[in-house]
Amino acid sequence: IQNDTLFSIFDNPSIRGYSPSPIDALSMQAFRRPIGDPTVDYLQVCVTNTSNDRSLWIFKGGPDFGSKRIYIDSPSYLIHHPRKYDSGFNDLADWFYPIDCGDMTGTGNRVLGNIALAPLGGNAGIYSFYVLGDAMDSKIDMIYVEQNHPSGSMDTLTADGDGLQDVIIGMPGYTTPKDEAKGWEDVGSLAVIRGSMKIPVKLNSVRNKSLISEGSVIVYPNPLTQKTTLTFENCTSGVMYMEVVSSIGASVLREEIPDVDGLQQYAADLSALPAGAYHIRLVCPADGWSAGTNVIKTGAAVAPWSLDLRKMVPKSR
Repeated sequence: IQNDTLFSIFDNPSIRGYSPSPIDALSMQAFRRPIGDPTVDYLQVCVTNTSNDRSLWIFKGGPDFGSKRIYIDSPSYLIHHPRKYDSGFNDLADWFYPIDCGDMTGTGNRVLGNIALAPLGGNAGIYSFYVLGDAMDSKIDMIYVEQNHPSGSMDTLTADGDGLQDVIIGMPGYTTPKDEAKGWEDVGSLAVIRGSMKIPVKLNSVRNKSLISEGSVIVYPNPLTQKTTLTFENCTSGVMYMEVVSSIGASVLREEIPDVDGLQQYAADLSALPAGAYHIRLVCPADGWSAGTNVIKTGAAVAPWSLDLRKMVPKSR
């Protein structure tokens, strides 16, 4: 308030037309911050004379935010329209209607969701997701396409008890062949995309790259209550596994890890195991690569959650 307007088209002549809009702006923790730090960042969708497409400008929040004007030519980070990298996105009518999807990966890196409009005359819902934080880049990390049904609204919720943020998508025009046979139109439905530790998180942070060497694993937190995050330099090819071994040498958990080249994070869920000392081992059989670390689990074993939306939603017809 003291400095009046911080961001205006008048001060940013490269902005094309009146592309900035309140519905195309968002505040969220795009950059990774220490636990307990509530600082958020400012995200703005714009079209400029140089970008020619709806792209996402990110301005980092902090103690000095608001002390000077915001200029579109000096963002903290810029996420380009995907057609910059892939011509398969050329026909999209629009891009970037951002939403904060929270921590869907369990690693503390928040996920940015986006609704895109289908090509002119098309009838599909296109939803893309970007893992931000230390994994921030312009590459789409997940994409969901609902064929033959127009884009609906998207919001977040906690659908189960696994501690990960989930996404719910409204599909107002959804109609099945059985519905059509009964003469029903636009019955509508909901899609739930659950947060998952299987979502690949490839790190791009220079800070993290300086902390880890090939063949080593950083684990945080340790001791852990139920879950922890592993940071490591992945093998370059083949399937990778995480194996958890008890203090007496018994294998108690084995999971396949998404294959991501380079530095990455993986959220390890040990909630089904009793409290005790464990050794977590990462193995890439094809390359003969392995690394390991010891952890202490303090929380008691917890029964896994299950989700059945059909039992939660009563029939309307």
